[in-house]
Amino acid sequence: DDLDLFLLAEVVRDSVRAPALSARLFEWLQEHYAASPLAPKALLAAAAIDTADADSLRGVLQQTYPASPYALVLVGRGDSAYTALEDSIRLVLRERVESGAVPGRRNQ
Repeated sequence: DDLDLFLLAEVVRDSVRAPALSARLFEWLQEHYAASPLAPKALLAAAAIDTADADSLRGVLQQTYPASPYALVLVGRGDSAYTALEDSIRLVLRERVESGAVPGRRNQ
C-alpha cells in the first residue's frame, strides 16, 4: 500500500543510499496513489533528493494538492494541519512497527 511504498522509498534513501531510486519511488507513489495523504509528502521527499527537478515537483505539489498541508506549509500557512498530519502518519507507523508489520523495525 501507500505507506509501505513510502517506507520502502525511505529505506532506499537512508539505508541503501540510492537517492535516484528513492526519488523515483516517491514519484511513483504520487503517480499511483494520487489520492493518498502521503502523495504530497512523497513529492516533497522527491524534491529534496532530486534538486534538478525540485521546482517542477513542488509545482506539481502546489497545482495538484493546493489544499494539502504540505503545499500550504511551503507558502507559510497550514502549520497546525501539517503538524496534525505528520503526527497521524507517525502514529500509524508506530502501530505497524509495534505489531511487527514493518520488517526489521520492530521494537526500535
